[in-house]
Amino acid sequence: MPRSHSTTPSHRRSIAAARALAPAVALVFSLAATAPGALAQGAAAPAPAASARAEYRIGFGDELSIFVFGEEREHEVVVRPDGRITLPLVGDIDAEGMPPALLAKSIASKLEPFQKEPVVTVAVRAIRSYRLYMLGKLGTQGMIESPTPLRLLQALAMAGGLNEFATKKKIMVMRESGESPTRIAIDYDDIIKGKAPEQNIVLMSGDVVVAE
Repeated sequence: MPRSHSTTPSHRRSIAAARALAPAVALVFSLAATAPGALAQGAAAPAPAASARAEYRIGFGDELSIFVFGEEREHEVVVRPDGRITLPLVGDIDAEGMPPALLAKSIASKLEPFQKEPVVTVAVRAIRSYRLYMLGKLGTQGMIESPTPLRLLQALAMAGGLNEFATKKKIMVMRESGESPTRIAIDYDDIIKGKAPEQNIVLMSGDVVVAE
């Protein structure tokens, strides 16, 4: 005779709960099969992309270390005021305004008559060319030098900040770009109050900052 199985109330509740969860479990597996990674994307927002920085360009006064594969020693040179450096076999070569990787390619092309497929590495040992000029209603006017690029607020802080006569509404950044300089108008108050944080721009070497 077949055995009869008695079910307790708690057992019946467990069976009912399992039957109720079955459609939800099936839906989860269906989503995982049709859209891999969808649940992971919904769990957390993607991290914001890092802000891109402009590639560093060599300036006069910078100290460079140049290594040519196969040679015994590195060449340590300083970029002259005319923007050039001098190397054995290569002679004088333009360096100012070039990214290190591009200068390495330029040197390698000059070495090709003397070496088959030369491999050259250029490293910036010390940055001496980053200079800003601060004018107007500031604590201190004059030139600022920095080993790394500065944002506008950092440069203003190094110049002693705005003085009591500054309007705090208009700061002009004048930048050499081609034949005519570019004028960038910036509202200091909007930066400080968080209305326009994007106006706290990264300054380029040679920029003139005028606080009005």
